[in-house]
Amino acid sequence: MISNEHYFDVCIVCALAEEAQAVLEVISRRCRVKFKKGFSARHNSEYRYTTIRNNMGEPVTIHISWLPDKGSLETALHFKPILEEFRPRFVAMTGICAGDKRKVKLGDLVIADRAFLFDTGKIMTAEDGRQVYLHNVKTYNADPSILQAARLFDEWRPFVAKLKRPASLHQQRDWLLNKLLEEATPQVEQIPLEEREKQAPHWRSIVQKLQEEPDAYLTAEWVLKDTSKVHQLRYGKEIFPFKDPQRPESYIAPMASSNAVRSDNPFKEVQLPIREAVAIDMEGAAFYRTLEEFPYVRSLLVKGVCDYANKDKDDTYHHYASVVSAVYALCFIQEYVTEERMPTSQGRLAFSRGSSSPSATTGRSRHASPLIENLSDNYVYRVHEFKALKASILRKGQQRLTAITSSLKGAGGYGKTTLAQALCHDSEIIAAFPDGIEWITLGEAPNTSDLVGEVPLAKAEGLLQPLLERVQEGFGSRW
Repeated sequence: MISNEHYFDVCIVCALAEEAQAVLEVISRRCRVKFKKGFSARHNSEYRYTTIRNNMGEPVTIHISWLPDKGSLETALHFKPILEEFRPRFVAMTGICAGDKRKVKLGDLVIADRAFLFDTGKIMTAEDGRQVYLHNVKTYNADPSILQAARLFDEWRPFVAKLKRPASLHQQRDWLLNKLLEEATPQVEQIPLEEREKQAPHWRSIVQKLQEEPDAYLTAEWVLKDTSKVHQLRYGKEIFPFKDPQRPESYIAPMASSNAVRSDNPFKEVQLPIREAVAIDMEGAAFYRTLEEFPYVRSLLVKGVCDYANKDKDDTYHHYASVVSAVYALCFIQEYVTEERMPTSQGRLAFSRGSSSPSATTGRSRHASPLIENLSDNYVYRVHEFKALKASILRKGQQRLTAITSSLKGAGGYGKTTLAQALCHDSEIIAAFPDGIEWITLGEAPNTSDLVGEVPLAKAEGLLQPLLERVQEGFGSRW
């Protein structure tokens, strides 16, 4: 067990234990490291951790966890405490998803540029008695800079090419039907067992399906009922016999999340609110939604397609899809989680994507005094303290935000000045004070006459003396 003060550079969260196991196997094998067991100080949940090297040779600490149960609610309850406790600079969710058969293939990767719960809204009954679903979805978006990097990211491909790809049930079925067309093997039992096991490991269950009426292909004696029916497959929409693609592809596209496992081919329904969606899972929307509370953390949601959410849904591709997504995440981490790309300060990274949160690269506003310094590249966004200070400055009126007097008190070096500087660069604060923001350094023993000349507005309206008196009253001798 590690101490409560330990932070991690990267946290990877998976919905299923088998998905987390795939991540552990990939990192252990590729980075030649061993994982240790840890427990959260907040909710005593178990996790695994280790240290790897990125492509710059820098150490990167890794935290792996999995949900106690699948679903969006469990994702939020599990994920948010991890972000608060371990303060990662990058997080990823890997694992499996279902894909739209018209757009993706088994084993392909889907990098979610946004995620949404598609089964939210209102169900009504139309005049003709039909149920009508009125969708009301909210999308939660990925970090634009991460997506921009992902669009040309191909470093994962050579490693995935070395993985053994399982034969899909589609390929196994077509192989068996095509084999039965040969003169030497018109019956299933005439195909050598060793060949059957190699080319169609699931041949027993496939034979049963091929015997199902009303569209049965095989007789009870395991012989083709009508060879012309199989020959006609050569002229269908798909090539017969079907063969799986040699290599998986990656797609950057929206991912829908559902509150239930689907096997009813729901993609026409899924694409009503977001037509570009190509995949569905149960946790992605909650993952991105939780991250909206942590704008300084960068993230990646990548999952492998394991089925098509239809009646042919099975577990054949679960492991392969989990491993492929884990390989992608690891390669991305090693390439981009670096001090140059995602720098740390005092062990923690601070990024900001929200307009109301200060950014490490925020320029000086034209409404701010030139005496207010820009935030440094190493600025750490302290979420709770910043929000509390901002709330004390602003309160909602009927038409605009109204200022009140606030002060910060604390020992030297606690970051009071930096927090005040961050507040002065905040977009909502600037908008609330359109006449401008002044920065006055008081020091240990402020002299009113010296300071008045530095602030034209205070000199003209006699505002500085009352301000000093109120500050002195609140702080005494501690500035």
